[in-house]
Amino acid sequence: MRIESVLTNTEAVMHQLTQAFDNQITAEENMAPQGTAGQVLVSQGADKAPHFADAAGVAALRNMGIVVDGGVNAITTGEKGTVEMSFSGTIVSWTLLSDQVGDVVFDVWKDTFANAPPTVADTITGSAKPTLSGALSGRSTALTGWTTTVTQGDVVSFKVDSAATMTRVTLTLAIQPT
Repeated sequence: MRIESVLTNTEAVMHQLTQAFDNQITAEENMAPQGTAGQVLVSQGADKAPHFADAAGVAALRNMGIVVDGGVNAITTGEKGTVEMSFSGTIVSWTLLSDQVGDVVFDVWKDTFANAPPTVADTITGSAKPTLSGALSGRSTALTGWTTTVTQGDVVSFKVDSAATMTRVTLTLAIQPT
């Protein structure tokens, strides 16, 4: 009799736990944001609530850039590389990351494939060139004077206008695809 009583009590406790667990899952499922097929959850920063949007209308930022590495020596000035754009879009920011505190100023040139390679006459940076001054990193969305539109097939070149101290630096352009 005693064993049957223990089993009955254990079964009752297990039943209560199972119901509580099922109720918790149901409550959590009901609290989760609901979208429809073909939608993605979009976040627009910490101060705004996420919302669902059609996936076709949401294009993630893509990055394009260059790493300039002087090895054990400080990087030097001059043209550092050229790439062809594989997509069209709008440049929305630049980021510079260095291996050590130093100074660097980049210029970015862009031209059509037919006119490649770009030259200083094809600068897209205006007066707001990507710059680090006594810093390890920097970022800007203030692209004053920039030509921010890039088209698939454009050729983009990177030039170091001036540099001091750092031996490695990465320039990345964040681009919103169109």
